[in-house]
Formats: sequence, C-alpha cells, structure tokens
Amino acid sequence: MRIVPSRFGFVAFVLLAACGARTVEPDASGRIQLREGLEVLQVPVSELGVAPEFGLLTLVYFAPGQFRLRLLTAEEFGEARPADHWLEDFGLVAVINASMYLPNQRSTGLMVDHERSNNPAVNPRFGGFLAFGSSDSTTPAWEFAGDDCEGFSLDRIRARHPVVVQNYRLLDCEGAPTGWSDTRAYSSAAVGLDERGWLVLAHSGAPCRPGDFARWLSMPRFGITDALFVEGGPEASLMLRDGSHEYRVIGSWPGRRSPGFRDVPNVIGVVGL
Repeated sequence: MRIVPSRFGFVAFVLLAACGARTVEPDASGRIQLREGLEVLQVPVSELGVAPEFGLLTLVYFAPGQFRLRLLTAEEFGEARPADHWLEDFGLVAVINASMYLPNQRSTGLMVDHERSNNPAVNPRFGGFLAFGSSDSTTPAWEFAGDDCEGFSLDRIRARHPVVVQNYRLLDCEGAPTGWSDTRAYSSAAVGLDERGWLVLAHSGAPCRPGDFARWLSMPRFGITDALFVEGGPEASLMLRDGSHEYRVIGSWPGRRSPGFRDVPNVIGVVGL
C-alpha cells in the first residue's frame, strides 16, 4: 500500500490459481505438503466467523534449514515490480510484500540490509520487527520481536541479523490478536512465525477488518505465534511457485477482480537451500 498523506483507504480480492501435474491431497488439518518443509493451507473465510462475498485465507509454511529469506527493494534493484516479476527475476520460491511504503517507495518503518538503509528510522507507531540473514549457523534463520515484549533489544537483534524490517504487529507477546482502531475492510498480507519455528506467509483475499485478520491468525488451528502486517489492499501480494505447483494471491477492490499483481517496491523473497 502506497501511503499518501491526503488519502488512505483500500480493499482487495484474492485470485488464487494452483496447477500441477502431480496431485497433492490435504491432510486432516487441511494442509497440503508440496514437499518436505513446505506446506500450504487454504481456508474459506466464511468458516472463520464472518461471511464476506468471497475469499480465502491462504497460509504458506516454510521450515528453517530448508529456506532462507532475501530483502529486495526498488532502491537497490532499480524499479518496483509486480510479485511475479520479483519471483522470476530473482529465482524465488515465494514472495510477499515487505512493508507498506511512502510516495518515494521507501518503507514506512525501519528497513535495513547490511550497510544499506532503505529507511534508517524506527517508526514509533510500529511495534514489530522481523530480522534475518545471519551467517552464523547457531542463529535462527528468522527472528520476530515486539518492542514491548520481555527482553526486547533492537541493538541485540541488529547485532545478530544484518536485515531488519519493522511493521505493525498483528499478534502480541502472548500470541493473542492486537487491538486495531481501523474498522475498514480490505485484503491483508502478513509474515509470521509458527510454534515449530517455521516462517508463515499469510494473505486474506477477502475484505476484512485488520482486527478480524489478527483474530484469524491467532486461532490455535494455525499454530501461529507471531505475525506482522506487511500490506493491505490491491498491493497486498503473495506468490508461491514450487515445481509444477503455483499459487497467485492477488489483491483488488471488492467485487472487481484485478487482472494481475500491482507493482510493489519492497518485498521479502523466500529462496530454497
């Protein structure tokens, strides 16, 4: 979502396509294992306590040790791109928005990558941090932190990981949904962590209030312990491609299906090891 000082509003729709020569069946929980360490779960949002006109909640789970993360920005690589171009241009398994952004395409919160600073300033409104990229095999592949959680230290996080991205939190220190004053409905994308330590990419194609999105992600059935809001509305994008299986989750305005992904300047890419 591009943040424009005079206007701020958005809603979206999910377009999901899956194809593949090999049929994969969901397990008892509804998850599909595309391969070891990679799972997909799709749930109609009408099963989650609301009944909008359309939409799925899509969750993609990645095991540490089998995948790593990259931060990719227009500032570093020349231009904004739609999610499918980011994925293809950089050989990614999956891609999702890294954060909301300003008119100059820089992140609305702290975003640093080694010595490069897309935005060097901590946003006092945002309480959540995702860090990754350590070359130390004893350090977790990715780390989530909240600034009001016990033991939080941004200096420690930055000392452990060269890449840090700041966003709004959807879940609090105990994994409960955070409070949101925004009552508008729009598609939302999030990056999170589950109880196994797996990375989770989440997208609600159905227009929903962010408070509802947070509540869905907190449900025990999904096993998510941390989650950060990374984008809302037509720019909210999630794409996964693994062999013959492909999922495209595209945001748009309610009732009007978008023909494709919108250009976004900053993304988090998942790379197979």
